[in-house]
Amino acid sequence: MMRSGQHVGMIRCGFMIFLVLVWCQSAETMIQFPDWAHVIDVRQEGAKGDGINDDTAAIQRALDKGGKNTIVYFPPGTYLISRQLRFPPSKYTDSRKGGHKRTIIQGAGSHATILRLKPHAPGFQQLVVKRGRKKKKRTSRQLGIGVIWCGTAPAQRFRNAIRDITIEVGEGNPAACGLQFVANNQGCIRNVILRAAPNSGYIGLDLGYTGENGPLYIRDLKVEGFRIGIDANAFNSVTMEHIQLSGQREIGIVSRHLVFVRDFTSHNRCPAIKMEKNYSVLVLDQAEMSTSQHASAAIIAEGMVVLRDIRMRGYPILLQHMGDSKSGVKPQKLVKTDITLWCSHQKQGFRESTVWLPVEESPTPAWENDFSKWINPLACGAKGDGVTDDTAAIQKAVDTPGKTVLCFPAGKRFRIEGKVLLRGSITRVLGAEGTFFSPAAKDRKQRHETGGWFEVVEGAAPVVVFERIDNMYGRTGIRQKSSRTLIIADTSLDVEVKGPGKVFLEDVVGSLTIDHPGARVWARQLNCENPNRSIRNKGGKLWILGLKTENRGNKIWCGNDGVTEVFGAHIYSNTTFPARYPLIDMDNAEGSFLGWRETWFGKDKPFEIYLRARFPGQRAETILRRQFPAGRFIPVLQVRGKQVRF
Repeated sequence: MMRSGQHVGMIRCGFMIFLVLVWCQSAETMIQFPDWAHVIDVRQEGAKGDGINDDTAAIQRALDKGGKNTIVYFPPGTYLISRQLRFPPSKYTDSRKGGHKRTIIQGAGSHATILRLKPHAPGFQQLVVKRGRKKKKRTSRQLGIGVIWCGTAPAQRFRNAIRDITIEVGEGNPAACGLQFVANNQGCIRNVILRAAPNSGYIGLDLGYTGENGPLYIRDLKVEGFRIGIDANAFNSVTMEHIQLSGQREIGIVSRHLVFVRDFTSHNRCPAIKMEKNYSVLVLDQAEMSTSQHASAAIIAEGMVVLRDIRMRGYPILLQHMGDSKSGVKPQKLVKTDITLWCSHQKQGFRESTVWLPVEESPTPAWENDFSKWINPLACGAKGDGVTDDTAAIQKAVDTPGKTVLCFPAGKRFRIEGKVLLRGSITRVLGAEGTFFSPAAKDRKQRHETGGWFEVVEGAAPVVVFERIDNMYGRTGIRQKSSRTLIIADTSLDVEVKGPGKVFLEDVVGSLTIDHPGARVWARQLNCENPNRSIRNKGGKLWILGLKTENRGNKIWCGNDGVTEVFGAHIYSNTTFPARYPLIDMDNAEGSFLGWRETWFGKDKPFEIYLRARFPGQRAETILRRQFPAGRFIPVLQVRGKQVRF
């Protein structure tokens, strides 16, 4: 027989175990900033975060101060709202003033910060009918109402971001969308949970409420409930990783444009993915889709579909493809439960010639909340006025003993005319959305040999993170010259790899040059708008998930036994391309390019040559010319073993 003391002791022990389990489930590094970083704290505007008081007005006051590379920070708490929260117009005095851009919502963590829409909130009860015209025909569609609304087209909504927060939709809000998000060139959603009460909520993440969305990057997103999980109608492409969907009532992901997804999990009683138009592109890598009751198919698609490493359980059909008459692809069904590699627009047998580069996840160093280890360049003599050269002051900050975080505060523009060596104990170079500026050199060689560069050299920290910094149309770059691991994220700048250390790129705008034999680079959502050889791989191993390019000139050059693999790309041909410019130029190299689409409009012209390849001992070049009509696909391009496959 158990004694009462033993019984009480077991209850206490069980309660402590329960607390430990709760802590482990929600354990995540708390995100905090020092006062001198100049983030906007919603509590300073009157928000309570107690889950009882209505914080709508206070949060909107905080958001209205954004729009200028501004972080709006939500400390831990539950913030109750009753109306839509809206991003403000941009306050930058540039040629595109007025757009909803450069606003960042930052929580303390997805389990620590919760934004909750009240049950039965007025304004979230009925869908909105939007009417218009397309090719002289009247159109109409239904739109939900976002709990957070981030702006509308055109495609100038730079650097918007939502990070480390949970958005909940209370019961009785059938028209509510957890998040209506827009970003262009560089913008992201990271570590976010979107959750709706049963039978409540229209769309979890809505990217299709406005046109000209993307390119943008989404990482670590969970969508629980809602009628539709993700409306991924981003014309300029969306790249997603580590996506979990569950409890949707109609569809998991729906899109009619370009969707590149890796590490996707869906457990639903409805189709996991639906691609609606014959010009759409789905590139899906490492996916698990399961259902507890029979639905029509796990994936329903038109357009081009590329599948790799897919597992399906419970659905009678893995893929129901509607065919593509323009490309000569007939309707077909896939009933297999597991797929290694498959493409709707390619004959079978291409798998053997595909390059399979090993994929590594980006390391995630813990966030430092001991502010005594942070250093502000302004404290070392930097001016941040965009006029004075701050190179020496920034170098002094880097070399300050005992500092691990170099933070550039908001509202400042740091001019860099020389080289800053990242060495010593610095682990993270962080922009609290502060900006860089480097004057344009007279030519490429002058810039390469002189200033405007951060150089990662050997130091005490094995991993260096360089993130959240806007180059603001400047010419600043970063150069890897060490054996240390370098992570570059949510930043616009040119990248050079001249050392053996691993490099990880996430949501980066700029050119990429690899000039070290055997260097390894992994890129997620890389936006290259530079003319002429946007990506140059000289002897390295380069893997890309989600590439978008603009402007004229060769986009990828790979040589000196280099290997390049690009899984999903949008080639926006917004100018003319003379025949001497191939899209891809391979010189004694190997590569696989799967799931690409080229788009152009009006007087712009597409690439005439998709691929030019040269091999040792062969005088003649192998040339592949354009074979598809406007806005169509490049399903598979492979260069391996002195052979080219299209």
